[in-house]
Amino acid sequence: MLRTAMWKSALARSLAGGLVLATALTASALDAPPRVDIVWTDTPPKIDGRLDDAVWQQAAVVDELTQVVPVPGAVPSQRTEVRFLTDRKNLYIAAWCYDSDVEGILANLMKRDAFLNYDDRFQIVIDTFHDRQNGYSFELTPAGGRRDVLLEGKAFSLSWDTIWQGRSHIDSKGWYAEIAIPYQSINYDPEKDTWGLNIARSIRRDNEEIRWADPVPQRHPADLGNAGVLAGMRGVGSGIGLDVSPSLSLGYENGIERPPSAAINEVDDFDAEPSGDLTYKVLPSLTATLTANTNFGETEADTRQINFSRFSVAFPEKRDFFLQDALIFEFAELTDDFTGTPTNGQPFHSRRIGIAQPDPNVLEFVPGKILFGGKLTGRVGGVKLGVLHTLVDKLGDVDRQHLTVARAAVNMLEESTLGMIVTNGDPDGRIDNTLAGVDFVYRNSSFRGSETLTGKAWFQQSFSSDRSGNESAYGVGIAYPNDTVNWTLDYKEIGKNFDPALGFVNRRDIRQYDGTYRYRFRRSGYVRTFDMKLVGSLTTDRSNQVDSGKLQIIPFEIENQYGGRVDVIYQHTFERPLAFTLPDGLTVDSGAYHFEEARIKFNGSRNWPLTGDLLLGGGEYFDGARIIFIPEVEWRPNRHFLVKGRYQLNETWLPGQRGRTHIFAGEVAIFFTPDISWSTLVQYDNVSDSIGLNSRLHWIIEDGREVFLVLNQGVDIIDGELKRGVTQPIVKLAWTFRF
Repeated sequence: MLRTAMWKSALARSLAGGLVLATALTASALDAPPRVDIVWTDTPPKIDGRLDDAVWQQAAVVDELTQVVPVPGAVPSQRTEVRFLTDRKNLYIAAWCYDSDVEGILANLMKRDAFLNYDDRFQIVIDTFHDRQNGYSFELTPAGGRRDVLLEGKAFSLSWDTIWQGRSHIDSKGWYAEIAIPYQSINYDPEKDTWGLNIARSIRRDNEEIRWADPVPQRHPADLGNAGVLAGMRGVGSGIGLDVSPSLSLGYENGIERPPSAAINEVDDFDAEPSGDLTYKVLPSLTATLTANTNFGETEADTRQINFSRFSVAFPEKRDFFLQDALIFEFAELTDDFTGTPTNGQPFHSRRIGIAQPDPNVLEFVPGKILFGGKLTGRVGGVKLGVLHTLVDKLGDVDRQHLTVARAAVNMLEESTLGMIVTNGDPDGRIDNTLAGVDFVYRNSSFRGSETLTGKAWFQQSFSSDRSGNESAYGVGIAYPNDTVNWTLDYKEIGKNFDPALGFVNRRDIRQYDGTYRYRFRRSGYVRTFDMKLVGSLTTDRSNQVDSGKLQIIPFEIENQYGGRVDVIYQHTFERPLAFTLPDGLTVDSGAYHFEEARIKFNGSRNWPLTGDLLLGGGEYFDGARIIFIPEVEWRPNRHFLVKGRYQLNETWLPGQRGRTHIFAGEVAIFFTPDISWSTLVQYDNVSDSIGLNSRLHWIIEDGREVFLVLNQGVDIIDGELKRGVTQPIVKLAWTFRF
């Protein structure tokens, strides 16, 4: 009876959410947000994490934070005091994170741009246009780890970087954070006297989250719809607004190059590559960027994967030039929030520019060269604008290509946008290609008082010289992304000849239906959350014949107070493929297949020095069977040292066939200081039968002034013997002069 009542209650709540959609625009608003008035100073503090500058005693003070989890609305277990100052050039923030159990402070993460959620953490979020649409997040840990994040609607870019300072310090009373954000590093509206603001602190040992504004568990601090107010900002400035960033890359290649489908080449080349970027603030809210002879040799290596899907997949962008203001170009929320990869039908994906994929079965890419790039991004009034043009050097058999994308969107209904996008050019040099699209994204974070409701509708049309007709794609979606009840519904249709040459499409001539439902029980004891989920997807051709479908039933997903989690998953899959070959060489015949699998996942708490994850899965697979085994281990004996290992086994049996694939990745990282790190990543897979080593020493002298020492080494395995591939050492010096 209790279970029946529970499911009836869950169903009633989700149905109620759907019935009130018609009244979404008239939903009641929250109470007035909290406010703090900034204090101006002519004596900026020294950013060292000590907080002993006398000027902090004159600063604006915020000390009324509220617990979000484990007990929403409760008084935090530890006191936090945050102070704000500004001069004309910088926003200064200081945080006194008092702690009665200093030994319990988790302070392991020193790396720049690591996933900092596993440590104690201080976070500041600013909405510099105060339009509740976009902003920036800056995070700092007690060990000095820093992360900056670009925000746009519900999307975010974890790989975005800008110039700012952040230092921390621990003593017997707790830990302290000190931050300086130059106004030249961000876009803002100089006429606005108020900015959106939120403050958050994580006390990791108890998985406690506290917040200044909007302290509800169904939203994150980066959700800007109900942020607080930072007042008194009119008059801040960014100097001339000019950054000049020359760089020099010295590289040497020596060895045997064995491309999958080309002749073996012996390489012995030395290159000295000067390059440079120039960034100028046309307006405080609008930034122009030029790059010339751009070299991305210092970019971190991609994680190697093997694609067992019938359809291609994409990788996230990691190159700095494309990451700056990247979310301006986001269209209809078609990018996966957590992986940064595009979903089917994305009109623009910058990884298509200047990058080749040597082996279609192994998701590993090699960079090309951007001879020239120009970009204009920002906001004018209530309109966000982005224009990008690049000239890409010849890559393989493809001649030099001019590639262009333009994006504009206007703010509507407080948190919503109506936009358009145009792209022109084909990175593969096959055809003349242009695409145009429009999208509407609706967001109401005050729905029914404190809940959130979102929706979207979009349409695209491609124009390609080698085809005509059926070149359109469109979709609609609605979501209720809240803490207790969370559901989504999406539909998209992709035409047979739809071709976003600068975007991403992996299935054409389809209609796709996707839906998710989650019900969450939240409590304050050892078990923090208990979730039940349904995830469904159905894809048909445009004659409505089912091509594939998937239903996942997750009867429970349990997370404890330390962040450890257990998931149990049942999955039923339907596939109607034409004959195709798997990466392990096995052949799947044409036909219609129903098969069932089960999986269990264990995620260990990152509170522990030695932890790990484990995925075990198995069951039917087409007309055979398969087993998936993915263990991961992570050892962090102290904040200076990290060892990680990951192994993936796919064992497959089909009638008369047996296949096995392996991927191994091992990483050793040393963090001498928060600004000096050395990491080495070794990866192997038995599909390419190759080993790749990427070793990278990164010294941040100060933000904008960096040194990289990189070694890339390839090793091929031929007839059981190791054959040295290309050895590529790289030295790069990048220096920013700010005016």
